[in-house]
Amino acid sequence: MRNAWIVVTQRTCTDRGSRAVGIAWQPRLRLRRQHRLGRRDSDGGDRNIASLHVNLKPYLNEYGLQLYNKLQRASIGEVLGEYPGLTWAQLAKPEYPTPDSVPVYVEVSNQLIMGSRGTPSMPMFIGQGNGGELEGTPGNKEGIGPGDGVMIAGDVRSLAREYCSRGVSVQYEEYEHLSHVPSAAMWLGEANSWLAARFAGLPAPQNCSSIAPGNSLAPIG
Repeated sequence: MRNAWIVVTQRTCTDRGSRAVGIAWQPRLRLRRQHRLGRRDSDGGDRNIASLHVNLKPYLNEYGLQLYNKLQRASIGEVLGEYPGLTWAQLAKPEYPTPDSVPVYVEVSNQLIMGSRGTPSMPMFIGQGNGGELEGTPGNKEGIGPGDGVMIAGDVRSLAREYCSRGVSVQYEEYEHLSHVPSAAMWLGEANSWLAARFAGLPAPQNCSSIAPGNSLAPIG
């Protein structure tokens, strides 16, 4: 899972926010739950997980390498829905049964945990769906729970609560039974109203006390 829908009103945010007033596509809270293949730069060099120069090819089996080579230049629109049910185990060599068994993957994942590299300086509005079953992602995995098919709701709630604990005004909305794309439509209307109110000089609302506990965002390992 990859993105939650967030809007921030801030000039800078050291934790992957946006510049000026705008929309931030939040990257992985915990990268280990998304197993992306890399792609190749125009100069032939390997691109990587989150542009951190991690070459996944040594860990891929024959089928994994086949998909890697096929999809290295593909956009998400070309791939979406093409490989339902695809798992890490189908792509990786037997000696790497989980992403966590790849040391460099663990290292990169821990560098990308949201909330670990700064605090937003302005209010936030976060919308997150929890109906990922519509996009083929079950929500009954112990310790993970439901998401929208891209992001995990428990991870996003934990990030929101963490920012709340640091004094950030956070308005968090969880969209019941909606997957990622329908959640975006719901979020967009609310985000427009939220932004309009900020431009009008109204104080930012927050619902920190009602955000349910989420998953641990502690480093892997």
